[in-house]
Amino acid sequence: EGTAVMTAIIEKWKQLQGLTKEESMLKYLTIAKEWPGFGSTLFEVDLYMNSGGSLISKLWLGIDAKAVSIYQQGEPEPFETYCYSQIASYGKLDKNTFKITVDEKDLIFETNK
Repeated sequence: EGTAVMTAIIEKWKQLQGLTKEESMLKYLTIAKEWPGFGSTLFEVDLYMNSGGSLISKLWLGIDAKAVSIYQQGEPEPFETYCYSQIASYGKLDKNTFKITVDEKDLIFETNK
């Protein structure tokens, strides 16, 4: 996965050759703003669906001004997004564990940060 990402970055970088620093920055921001997660703070997490439930490892939890989104690492589109109005409760369970309840579903996230 890392090699594919690096190759994609290099290809995009090659397209910027010949542009001024300002033109390059503008082009980058134009592309970045198209990403659904633009402006989000991302956390690397493991996700447990309900207490004692199935584990999904190595995800990104994206927090932005309107919603909480869950991404497969390296994927541009979230596979789940919850607007804050959908979240029934949330809280920290311990130093590295955070729980969000949406409808009847408990999402338990673990992180090392």
